[in-house]
Amino acid sequence: MKYLTIGADERIKLQAQPFDGKKQCWVPDVKDSFVAAEITGTKGEEIVAKTAKGEVYIFKTSYEEKKIFILY
Repeated sequence: MKYLTIGADERIKLQAQPFDGKKQCWVPDVKDSFVAAEITGTKGEEIVAKTAKGEVYIFKTSYEEKKIFILY
C-alpha cells in the first residue's frame, strides 16, 4: 500500500501550501506527462508559466485553450 499513498507528513505539508486558482496550472512535460506550474505573466496571446524546477514554458493560446491549463 505504500506505493499507492503518500506519507502523512508529506500529505500535511502539501495541504498546507497556499493555492491561487488563477495562477496555478498544469503544463505538459516529456518525462512526467504534466507538472504543476505557476503563471508568472502574460504577453498578449502568450502565457508564461514557471515550474518548481525553474523551467519556463511559453504558450501561445486563445481563450478556449487557456481553460485546459488553468485550474478553476
